Amino acid sequence: MLMNLLPAMILSVAMLLAQTPRQNITVRPDKPVNCETFQAHLDHAIIEWQKLKDTRLILIARLGTGERNKKLNRARLSYVEDYLKTRNVNYLLAEGDRIKGLDRLEVYVGGHLIMSIPIQKGATRPCSGDTGG
Repeated sequence: MLMNLLPAMILSVAMLLAQTPRQNITVRPDKPVNCETFQAHLDHAIIEWQKLKDTRLILIARLGTGERNKKLNRARLSYVEDYLKTRNVNYLLAEGDRIKGLDRLEVYVGGHLIMSIPIQKGATRPCSGDTGG
């Protein structure tokens, strides 16, 4: 079902982001993070999202330099979706354009980019190691 809605969701996200001024990114590690740290970052984003009304937590997966397997983003977004479903969050997931450098997962709260988390090349999850529980 998620993949059927992707084109409309991507257009909606693009329109939202084009209309919203950007704020400083609060989390931007320079290398991939373990799953416990990744989940802590997501929890931080959820807390920031809860402070707002009538908005969604938006997560965009982007392939990086040299990555060709588009199925990776779908697997990564599925991992994130499974986590968010346990937290009662109003969210939107999308695949974005390719970027230079490592693959990334971007997290937007209230239309503002607050996190850009690098992902290890070839990884099916946006984090590495144990899931932290």
